[in-house]
Amino acid sequence: MPSKETLSFKLKCIEAVVHQQQSLCSVAEQHHVGKRKLLKWITQYHRGELYRPHVEELNQIQSSVIDLERQLQDLQALTKMLSMYTKQN
Repeated sequence: MPSKETLSFKLKCIEAVVHQQQSLCSVAEQHHVGKRKLLKWITQYHRGELYRPHVEELNQIQSSVIDLERQLQDLQALTKMLSMYTKQN
């Protein structure tokens, strides 16, 4: 996704058209976005589809974090066991 097409950028453009009632053409021109692309974002926003890829990405990140936390706990337990073993010998 190009940096100018971040979720916050899309929402800024949508906000201007939907809530501030600026014309689609003027917002597209002002933010250097195609009218069709802006209209697509607005449609996705109204359908609740705009956030879906971001939610899916966050869910994947959350799963990765949970896996890493488990691995960290395992490593801490192994380190503790190794430490106790080396103290005994």
